[in-house]
Amino acid sequence: MTTTADHLATARARDGLPEGEGPEWTPAAESERLLRPLLSEVVGVATRLYRQMHDVDDAFAFAVGARACQSEHLVGEPCAQAAGGGSLDERSATLSAIAETVERYSAVYWWEQAMVQATWSELTARGEPAVSPEQLRLFTDAQYADPEFPFTRFTEDTRISWIRGTDLRDGSATWLPAVLVFLSGPHRETAERISNSTSNGLAAGCTWDEALCSGLLELVERDGFSTVWHNRLSMPLIDPDSDPEVKAFFDRHVRPAGLDVSLVDLSRFCDVPAVLTVVRNRVTDISPIAVGGAAAGTPQRAIVKSVIEAFQTRVWMRAEQREGNLLPPDTDFAAEVHRFDDHVRLYAGPGLEHETEFLDASTERVAVADLPVLPDHRPRALARAVLERLHRQGIDVYLADATSPDVYDAGLIVARVFAPALVPLDSSFRARFIGPPRLRSRPVELGLLGGPLTDAELNPFPHPYP
Repeated sequence: MTTTADHLATARARDGLPEGEGPEWTPAAESERLLRPLLSEVVGVATRLYRQMHDVDDAFAFAVGARACQSEHLVGEPCAQAAGGGSLDERSATLSAIAETVERYSAVYWWEQAMVQATWSELTARGEPAVSPEQLRLFTDAQYADPEFPFTRFTEDTRISWIRGTDLRDGSATWLPAVLVFLSGPHRETAERISNSTSNGLAAGCTWDEALCSGLLELVERDGFSTVWHNRLSMPLIDPDSDPEVKAFFDRHVRPAGLDVSLVDLSRFCDVPAVLTVVRNRVTDISPIAVGGAAAGTPQRAIVKSVIEAFQTRVWMRAEQREGNLLPPDTDFAAEVHRFDDHVRLYAGPGLEHETEFLDASTERVAVADLPVLPDHRPRALARAVLERLHRQGIDVYLADATSPDVYDAGLIVARVFAPALVPLDSSFRARFIGPPRLRSRPVELGLLGGPLTDAELNPFPHPYP
């Protein structure tokens, strides 16, 4: 395996998004050649795969789960043990499950040798650009005033660990808070802790362009959902029968499940095709509500991906419910809801589904053709199109390397795409990300609200997102 010194010496510094078309999307056979060796009961990053069983009310699609290795023995920190992939074909679902396992494993690697501990003031005094406290406002004054709030306010004089990334607007090297790049940050940070770590914008790929695309699209999707959830917005619903491809997908894969499935249009927030799928079981108490989301180059791809994710989440919820592993509706959210798993356990059973009714309550309908379409013939073309739309809104986007040495040796890339202005999806209820100004300003700009909401007016419930 490549040594840490070799890894540092060959670090993939980015020069912005290069000119030209870039490579094509990696063929499935090549993706499989790179990913399959990372699956092994003995030496794999993923140690086991399992097909998720279908019930009578599941979508007609493939869902594959994966179990991760004991990463603390390899990269010094435990990683998420469960991952999954879903698709209309089994090979793609399998490769997605392995890739997600690799992504979460790689990102717990704490690349300490490449970090510096400093304040923002110290870095900028040396002429070294760094993400500023003005750009990164994750929490509100009221949250910081809570004596039980777990994080330090990020100011110009807060000493934290930084890792070098790239500003994708001009290619300049920029220091980024390491806790927001690596998943192990809350445990490995030896300076001040300004946030927990989440998977927002984290993506594995066979190429940098593909990893960048995946991370960007996830940030767009989560910004849309988080804005909708916290402000309790009812966005227009997409008519699946307005497009022949989507109608055929629904007729073949979705409607036979017999559940209520709504497609919520999230595209307006970033002018990128983005969809939230809401699946409701109004007949029994089994998994009454499940959601999934996706952004893509075309509305059709975003719809298919979001529907499959919502049904995957429902499989997960059903398993938690059958095992009795639920959080009751009267749970103390601040004390009990810390991880994405807790959000799933909270909504897996009945009791809070009525708090989600606003998600698909709109009477406005839009056609698939009304959604934006981006060029996606190559990953670089799609990434450039998304970046152009974000830059128009004044949103800075950065790229960082979260590839562990062994994953790099395997020929894969794990990237962290970081856009501090976008609203991230939170996992800890006590530390909800309700500080970004965009959370309140964007709905007003779009005419969805008459004015920004106060902290007390925001949705008081944890989200149901996986």
